[in-house]
Amino acid sequence: MSSINRRRFIRSALVAGSGALFRPVKLFGYTRYHTNHSGYYNGSLLGVHPFVQDNPDAVFLMRTDVDVKTNGTAMKEAGLRFGRSVFGLTDDPLQGVPLSSRIVIKPNLTCRARWHKDYTVERSMGIVTDAHFTEGIIDSLKELEIPGSRVHIREVNCPDDLEDGGYVDMATRTGIDLQCIETPYTGLDPQQITWKDVQDGLFFKKLPYIWPVNAPGTWLINISKLKAHAMGLTLCAKNLQGTIVKNYQQHCALWGDQMN
Repeated sequence: MSSINRRRFIRSALVAGSGALFRPVKLFGYTRYHTNHSGYYNGSLLGVHPFVQDNPDAVFLMRTDVDVKTNGTAMKEAGLRFGRSVFGLTDDPLQGVPLSSRIVIKPNLTCRARWHKDYTVERSMGIVTDAHFTEGIIDSLKELEIPGSRVHIREVNCPDDLEDGGYVDMATRTGIDLQCIETPYTGLDPQQITWKDVQDGLFFKKLPYIWPVNAPGTWLINISKLKAHAMGLTLCAKNLQGTIVKNYQQHCALWGDQMN
């Protein structure tokens, strides 16, 4: 395997254009990780680009050609290019998971403020992860022969908002399992919950997640939404709050305040 530093990775990716990072994979000489997008198979496990895998503390940015946020076609194409550039096949059991794994995707699907007097679908688009972009990522997984039936999206907030966000239609097109479960913990069956210990937890020693989030044999893709929030910014950790069974997920507090 040839060596590669971050500068060369980014420079080569930009030369390839459109953020398509799997084309440079061949140039870099990686033999353990190819995808069908470049015409090569090497392995039957799902994984991420080896450079991303080997640099967990790095932040990668992908420029898109999306002109306006209402351009769903362009958003979907951007998601597809992103998925193709990051996800692929590997034969390394330490880097990949079986293709039979359940894929849990967590977009930010929180409430869109439909109660506001100035609410419109377009005005609220900055609150949630775009459904078309998410669809593009799902399509990239399908190209790796992961069926839509193995892909799950879970949320606990505002199920009535999924229609406005385009997620209901997207789930129909892709065949994924989309559920927004706002039922409190006491109203759920045990099979609907995945309990996880919280190591050194200050407020919780255990947390219940909506199944199959955190269940054995699952693989999480966190598609958070960068935006302002009373706590500061919402990023990947904040996004996972929406996978925790209600009302355990209600642990927000203003920046600097003590959580109740």
